[in-house]
Amino acid sequence: MALPVSISIAPSLIQPLVLTLLVMQMVVLVLLMRVSKARSVKEPYLNTTAVSLMELMKLVLCCCQMCYASGSVGGGMKSFAASLSNPTEVLKLSVPSVLYMIQNNLLYAALGNLPAATYQVVYQVKILTTAMFSVVLLKKSLSSAQWRSLAVLLAGCALAQSSNATDSHSSEGNVTLGLLCVLSAACTSGFSGVYFEMMLKNSPKVGLWERNVQMGVPSVLFAFLSVAIKDGRKVW
Repeated sequence: MALPVSISIAPSLIQPLVLTLLVMQMVVLVLLMRVSKARSVKEPYLNTTAVSLMELMKLVLCCCQMCYASGSVGGGMKSFAASLSNPTEVLKLSVPSVLYMIQNNLLYAALGNLPAATYQVVYQVKILTTAMFSVVLLKKSLSSAQWRSLAVLLAGCALAQSSNATDSHSSEGNVTLGLLCVLSAACTSGFSGVYFEMMLKNSPKVGLWERNVQMGVPSVLFAFLSVAIKDGRKVW
C-alpha cells in the first residue's frame, strides 16, 4: 500500500516562488492576449465579451471557494448572500470594479495595436501612478530613493515608446491609440488599487473572498452592460 507523499516548502522559498509564478502568469497572459489579437481571422472575438466572460469566471471561482470553505453548496450560497447584505459596501466597491472592467477593455485594445514587449514596458507606468495616488489619497511619503527609482522607470518607458515610434510604420495597428489605451489603463490600475486599499483600511473587517464577491457582482453587471451597449448588435 502506497503511503501519501507530502511536499513541504521552506518558508524562505515561498515568497520567491510566489513572485516567480506571478511574473510567469503575467508574461504568459500578455503573450496569449497579443497572439489572440494579432492573428488574422474572419470574425475576431469582441473585447467586451472576453472581459465579461473573464469577470464571470472570477465570480464563479469565488463562489466555488466559498462552497469549499463552508463544506457545502448551501453554506457557500449563504456566505455569498451575506457578502451582498451590506449595499453600502457593495456600492463603494463598485468604483474599483467598474474601473478594473474598463482597464481590462483598454488592455485588450492596447495589445491589438502594440507589440507585447512595448506594452509590458509602458504598462509599468502603473507603478508610478500607484505611488502618486498613494501620496494623494493615503498621505504616504516616499523617500528620495523611491522618487529617483520612479523617475528612472518613467525614463525607461519613454525610451521604449520612442524606439517603438521609429518603426511604427511597419507595425500593425494604431500605435498612438495603443499607447493612449495602455497609459489610461495604468492610471485606472493605480487609482483602483489605492482606492481598494483605502477601503480595506476604513471599512469593517471582511474576508478576502467576500470582498472579491462584493467587487465581482458589480463588475459582471457592468461588463455585460457594456456588451449590450457597445456590441449588442453583433452579439444578439
